[in-house]
Amino acid sequence: MHLKLIQKILLGPLLGGLFLLVAAAYAYLASNANLERLDRIEKIRFEVLVKSDANRALLEQLRSAMVSAAAAAEMAFVEDADGFKDKIVQNLDDIVRADPDKRDEVVQVRRAFDAYYIAAREVAQGAASGKGMDASKVGALVGLIKIADEVMAHFRKTNYDEFVSDLGATKRSIDTTLKLGLALSLLALAVILVASTGLARKIVANVQNVVVTLRDLSAGKADLTKRLQSNTRDEIGELVDNFNVFSGKLEQDYALLESKTNDIAAMLGNMEQGILTIIPGNTVHPEYSKYLETIVGTTDIAGANATDLLLKNTNLGADALDSAVVAISACVGEDRMNFEFNAHLFPLECEKTTDDGKLKSLDFSWTPICDEQDVVQKLMVIVRDVTELKRLTAEANSQKRELEMIGQVLAINQEKFHEFMDSSRAFVIENETLIRQHAAKDAATVGLLFRNMHTIKGNARTYGLTHLTNSVHEAEQVYDDLRSSDAAVWDAPAMLGHLAGIQGLLDEYQVVNDQKLGRKGPGRRGSVEKYLMVEKDRIDATVSKLLTVNMLDLHALRSAVEHASETLALIGTETVYDVLASILTSLPSLANELGKVAPHISINDNGIVIRNQATGLVKNLFMHLYRNSMDHGIEGPEDRVQSGKAAAGKIALDVAMEEGYVVFRLSDDGRGLAISRIRQNAIDKGLIDANASLTPSEIAKLIFMPGFSTAEKVTEISGRGVGMDAVRGFLEREHGQIELVLKSEQSGVDFLPFETVVRLPERLAFRKSAQAQVSGPG
Repeated sequence: MHLKLIQKILLGPLLGGLFLLVAAAYAYLASNANLERLDRIEKIRFEVLVKSDANRALLEQLRSAMVSAAAAAEMAFVEDADGFKDKIVQNLDDIVRADPDKRDEVVQVRRAFDAYYIAAREVAQGAASGKGMDASKVGALVGLIKIADEVMAHFRKTNYDEFVSDLGATKRSIDTTLKLGLALSLLALAVILVASTGLARKIVANVQNVVVTLRDLSAGKADLTKRLQSNTRDEIGELVDNFNVFSGKLEQDYALLESKTNDIAAMLGNMEQGILTIIPGNTVHPEYSKYLETIVGTTDIAGANATDLLLKNTNLGADALDSAVVAISACVGEDRMNFEFNAHLFPLECEKTTDDGKLKSLDFSWTPICDEQDVVQKLMVIVRDVTELKRLTAEANSQKRELEMIGQVLAINQEKFHEFMDSSRAFVIENETLIRQHAAKDAATVGLLFRNMHTIKGNARTYGLTHLTNSVHEAEQVYDDLRSSDAAVWDAPAMLGHLAGIQGLLDEYQVVNDQKLGRKGPGRRGSVEKYLMVEKDRIDATVSKLLTVNMLDLHALRSAVEHASETLALIGTETVYDVLASILTSLPSLANELGKVAPHISINDNGIVIRNQATGLVKNLFMHLYRNSMDHGIEGPEDRVQSGKAAAGKIALDVAMEEGYVVFRLSDDGRGLAISRIRQNAIDKGLIDANASLTPSEIAKLIFMPGFSTAEKVTEISGRGVGMDAVRGFLEREHGQIELVLKSEQSGVDFLPFETVVRLPERLAFRKSAQAQVSGPG
């Protein structure tokens, strides 16, 4: 009995304690689980949500960069887009690392984004590299960007819903944990009351314990609720802060985008191309590139009739203009297929007289701009002023032709060339006489015409005169048709026209031979190189450059034309050193004859060469001036050494182009100009009064007076001042000048340093480019 009572007494507390233990364990485990869920929300859900929002903004920036690249044809925008793409990919990788369960969803986002990015980069890069935009690909891009944006938006929404769901579920779990723990505690109290009704102390003690436990649970619930609310507020606050930061970053990005847009506008305002769009009604959209005003010669562009603006006052016929208007009407607002069908009606080039009276060559490029349904919203037209390009092309072809003719003539012996020209002209004259004498076809006459022309062609082909060969062949074919066909008509004016063309070609070859190469007369006065005065390799390289240059590349074409122009200008020229070579080589023997040391000679020609018609003048002039320097300028070796100079004198010549003249400055390091002797000589000759007050420069000018000389004795060499009046007169007849320029105006001395300055008209010389100077003579 006591044992049962004891068991009954002990059973209640044991059962109650067991229930309390279970309640406490459940509360502990559930609380830990809820804390882990809160931690996951903080570290994973929120991170994924932030990365998702960042990617949507980056996608918009990437799209804008691609559009900018296509519109401005600038690769820098493509590079900006590549940077945005890398950030998007990095964010997607971060999402997978944070939550591996998102891998499949991220893969779907990545596929949609990659499809758009690859297509967009291809279009943008093509436009930026100058290849233009494929309208069909541009249309496809609209669908791809829409898909990419929708996939990213769905991914973001899904993650936001999961974030909200997890946060709510965690809160509900905490409430459930608290309520269940309280219920288990009450159950334990009831068990104890039922099992131990006789033991008041135990009951009271157990009740107190239960109350304490309930109080602890209640405090735990309050604490957990407070933590949940605090954490929730913190998370929401952090979320708001992050969104504020993100919003600020987005504003910066939009500011950058606006800056890029301004850059595009600036480029449109400065690029040397006309860009406009044609909207319904054949009207020019208000937005267009600034340079278009320069091309078409007017500022009245916005809202103007497109075909009038571009094609009015051109060499296009009325039918071509009407066709262009019809084509525009048939394309704008219609399916893109209509543009493809009518593309051949859009003019690609024309000659236009602009409103400001200028004749320009224009080049057009037409591109449809379509919407998502591939309907043409407007036509983009790119207008280029190719006037300069065509001029350079024509000039390049002309120079190429002239250089080819020069090379052909050079390959012919001079005597044979003249023989060929004389015989060819005789045949042309004979054919012209026969044609004028006959009003109808005559077999004998036609046979003679054919033989004469065949002879010219055979000789021209033998000598490699290809331009003449081709022209003669056409005339010969006419005569051959007259011989072999009864239907061939005797057309005297046409045949005389052929002969005139052949005569013109003969004249061209004659000019090349006589004027360019200087090979006049029946005999050959020297080697070909003597008259060519330019390296054959340079001519070959120039012709090759003209043959291979890209005629659409304005920079390359201008370079080729400039190179050819310089090559042609160098023909018939000699370097200053070559012109003076015979004089310079004679100076050592002259020095020996005068008992002096051969001088050091320096010539700085600055790339200037002398034309053939002036070489004789320059040579005769400087023979006198160099010999004067040796005879009366440079002292003897003893006098030079005593005055602290080297035994050998120095004579320097500098050549420059200045104000329409080629200027030669000759100086030596001799004693200088005998100023006191010149003055005294002028007084003795009665040219000036003994009391005349003259500056040293004014005294120096006296040397050019007729018969004036400062030579103490007449020598076989020359004397400074002897014939200087004749030299000046000879130069003036060639529109040249000569003067003595003193380097010092010091009065009261016997000698003053000076230089002789000779000016000749600029047309008698040519200055080579820096590149030609580096590459060597000619």
